[in-house]
Amino acid sequence: MKKVEVIQDFPEVELVGRKLGPFKEGEEVEMRPWEASVLEERDFVRPVRDFSLTGVRKALIREEKSSRLEELPSSFYRTVSREVRRLREGGEVEKAEELEEAIESLVDFRIQKLARMIISSVDLGDIPAEEQVLANFLSQPLTVWEGSIGRVFEKNIDKEVGVHAKKVRRNI
Repeated sequence: MKKVEVIQDFPEVELVGRKLGPFKEGEEVEMRPWEASVLEERDFVRPVRDFSLTGVRKALIREEKSSRLEELPSSFYRTVSREVRRLREGGEVEKAEELEEAIESLVDFRIQKLARMIISSVDLGDIPAEEQVLANFLSQPLTVWEGSIGRVFEKNIDKEVGVHAKKVRRNI
């Protein structure tokens, strides 16, 4: 069975002799994978992300294989922290630690990609709020640093080659 979130109301229908629905927007329901894929294609449902150790490891593999940031739901960090807490409170400390390690690896990959994207002024797209805070925090000092390096470089050129350099100098 596949767990999905209903993104628009869905009336009761009969599919291959089986009744499906009715579903209300915002509900989470389990259905057969083929049913879920049919309804996903028609924008009635979307998959509910798996924040278990297996789900986070799958996200990590996708992140490792991709050169761009893979999409994470806006609630990713809050949800995985609740999952770690739930495991610890349930006495599954080893599983909680494994999940934390997988999350740390995922975060390491994402931080590197975020930094590269910020440096190259690429649009970050829709990222979780926690990552947006980091991006905002990193972009300001990087902009200031780039400006200061540009000024230092320009001053050195003026000293070394004089005023003629102003005619051929370009921004870095």
